Amino acid sequence: MRRPIAVAVTCLSVAVATGATGSAPANDLVMPRDDLGYLILGIVFVAIGLITLLLTILRSASRDATIFLFGAMSCLWGIRFLLYTQLTPQILGAEVDTLQRLARGFTYFGATAAFGFALAYLGPGWGSSLRALAYASFAFSCAASAMLLINPDRDLLLPVFNVLIVVGASTVIANMLHPDLREQTRQQGLIAGLCASVLFFALENLRALGLVPIPFDVEWIGVLILYMTLGRLIAVHMFTNERRLASISQQLATARQIQTSLLPEQAPRISGILSAARYEPMHDIAGDIYDFIQVDEYRQGILIADVSGHGVAAALIASMVKGAFRAQADDIARPGRVLDGMNRILTGQLGIKFVTANCLYIDTQAGILRYAGAGHPPLLILQKDSSACLSLEKNGLILGQFTEATYASVERPLTPGDRLLLYTDGILEATNADGDEFGEASLQGFMTHHRDLPVESFAGALLKTIEDWTCLGRDQSLDDDVTLIVIDVEPERSEV
Repeated sequence: MRRPIAVAVTCLSVAVATGATGSAPANDLVMPRDDLGYLILGIVFVAIGLITLLLTILRSASRDATIFLFGAMSCLWGIRFLLYTQLTPQILGAEVDTLQRLARGFTYFGATAAFGFALAYLGPGWGSSLRALAYASFAFSCAASAMLLINPDRDLLLPVFNVLIVVGASTVIANMLHPDLREQTRQQGLIAGLCASVLFFALENLRALGLVPIPFDVEWIGVLILYMTLGRLIAVHMFTNERRLASISQQLATARQIQTSLLPEQAPRISGILSAARYEPMHDIAGDIYDFIQVDEYRQGILIADVSGHGVAAALIASMVKGAFRAQADDIARPGRVLDGMNRILTGQLGIKFVTANCLYIDTQAGILRYAGAGHPPLLILQKDSSACLSLEKNGLILGQFTEATYASVERPLTPGDRLLLYTDGILEATNADGDEFGEASLQGFMTHHRDLPVESFAGALLKTIEDWTCLGRDQSLDDDVTLIVIDVEPERSEV
């Protein structure tokens, strides 16, 4: 590792005669060795920047402004060095003076990226000084770059830029030495490295203004210190993020296993009924839940529910919903009372979240079903000899927000050959590329056109249709959790 560092030091020192923040070296005075130094610096900095930006983009779950700005700063500085070489005008076929004016623009925006990095890492600073510095630097960079297009004198605004760097360096150092930051042991190495590099940047700009009698360029020392410091910081930061994300992923995997264990492995069988269920979460864990309570071989209670929102909070509430449903087992034959009891348990426990639900009771011996809803999409019934679906709209208020809410049940005959469908709004609200929702009309049409499919095949085909409707590709997820339960009454066809 010592030899590359020595080479970097040698390459950086080629700016001794001219100063990287002062005028770029005239083309006829640049020696091949100096040209090689700028070339190596440019390639190394651009490579570091591109790799950092690529990792930031690819690892979308761990995107971080500090890492992104470090990559942007590296690219800007690297391109600046490349523009100082004799090779670049030959490749691009452009005038040297034009490229050096372009290099000055990259210098301006490189400083903006550096101040943005300080803002992202340290915060707005005392009195929002770092935020003001970053905005002021960006405004100056835009104005100065525009001026380069109007006036060919690339050094016209150099004194203003030098002052901006000195003031900015002083502001960054002052904020870094603030007691709240200085007392953090883990920050001491970073503070020392950044203060040292900023000091050399400030000295170089003072030298360029003729205020400090230093006979040679010292900016390269600051660059070396800065990149050694920031490189270590970014590496530690990225590894820390990866460890954190790995830990979160493991916790989510565990949470999904727990949530999956709350769902029935299969629908309990009762005489004269054949059921199938599908559960497709938007993320690793979801707010949808369904459950069955079997009374005997002829009677069964079914719940399907949807918690508002997504993710961990919704999943935790979903587990509460299942517990609240199980607590109503004695009233399972009266779905309205089941929802009443669940609402009493959940109200006051959910904050601003709420639950929608359908409760269905089936008695194949008596040939009846009873149904109650709480702000949930209606139960759909496709009768054997009908070409249209019946929609049961018996709905009360959502669960978990209204203490005095009451829920009523509706009863109807359970006819052989009927197909029942319970589902969450993720099916109705699935959106295609044109922004159109799948909707209840499409769902009823699907039921009619696929009435001959067995329940398992029907459930799988419906889920596939929703995925096709939303034009999902590999590694994409639905816009909402999707859960469905399809029930056939005394099916006259065998499963395939």
